[in-house]
Amino acid sequence: ILGEELHSLDLFVARSCGVMFEYKNGAIVSHAYYPEKFPPLEYHALHSLETHEFNWHKNLIRLNSELQCAIDSFKKFSPDALFLDGSIVPQVGDKPSKDSAAYAEYEKALEKMAELYSIVDSCGAALLGIIKDSRGKHFIELLRKSAPELEEFSRALDKTNDTTFLHNLLSPSQRTPAFKYASDNKENLVLRDLGEWSKKIASFYIKPVEYDRPLRVDFLLPKSADAAKIGEYASLVQSLSTENKFYAYPAILIEADLRAALEGKEMEIAYRALSDELGMQPELFKLRRNSRPFR
Repeated sequence: ILGEELHSLDLFVARSCGVMFEYKNGAIVSHAYYPEKFPPLEYHALHSLETHEFNWHKNLIRLNSELQCAIDSFKKFSPDALFLDGSIVPQVGDKPSKDSAAYAEYEKALEKMAELYSIVDSCGAALLGIIKDSRGKHFIELLRKSAPELEEFSRALDKTNDTTFLHNLLSPSQRTPAFKYASDNKENLVLRDLGEWSKKIASFYIKPVEYDRPLRVDFLLPKSADAAKIGEYASLVQSLSTENKFYAYPAILIEADLRAALEGKEMEIAYRALSDELGMQPELFKLRRNSRPFR
């Protein structure tokens, strides 16, 4: 997604893409895209948002677009596993205040998230969210609670995060045990909004390659939440994330990201098309900080 604040209009351009890889004996035998190989752009225009409202709308437009694409892709391809680029839980920063105009978009995202959980769970498929750059400290907090002797290293642990800590602890192909997404679902503002589904969300870290950090994987607990099934999820992530020893990320998400990625010029094209259609109205004036004739 791209977003630009104009004088009294806010313009957003978004694109989402679903990719299907079919494997046989460890090799791709077919692939397909949803809605198509080169997905169309989505345009959204809103009036005079405050900066925090702009950011909420931008995040939620992206999230709703991605979730709808994931739902439609799953219905079309019926895969054994569905990967999301990012968590399977909306982020706390995505949740606007209840008096915000963006709150309706947030509620829509919760409905789509619940729909996605439901259709994946009913089919017995895996739902896995892969976080590129997790900076969380939840695993360290759990470790400190279960191993009080680590408190002698408290100053160091206070200054690090899970992936930095685990980069030194895990060897390639190793993972942590699975753990709850949050210690207390009632205290997590977003999990609380997911109702009963919040009890089925867990995480683990895995280090696919030697020279890159571990990945955090958030997943929907299967109906038979045994260790073997979670081990299958980890093996799947591992097998798809070892193409480059310096960059651990599932190949299918790399392909989806390349298809959905936007460049700044696409926002400029959208802006010119809008101004050509409406004329240079004051609403479309660029902000002075972005249109200075001098530097």
